[in-house]
Amino acid sequence: MSHGLSFWEEDYEDYLEFYDDDGGKRRKLSKREFCELSEEMNDLCVWSNIRELTPAEKRRMEELGYLLMG
Repeated sequence: MSHGLSFWEEDYEDYLEFYDDDGGKRRKLSKREFCELSEEMNDLCVWSNIRELTPAEKRRMEELGYLLMG
């Protein structure tokens, strides 16, 4: 399921606050990047409730969590 940019607006605002608190250790994501990666994370979370994720999918979830500061 794909959401529009406005769907992630509040989450992106929270991300920006966390980003500022993190001291810029991670690359700052644009709103579009944040939304695309959030969609990918959401899809993986849905799949994880249906079946066991592959090792590659699990690694990707970790990467996304790091980038999204989850």
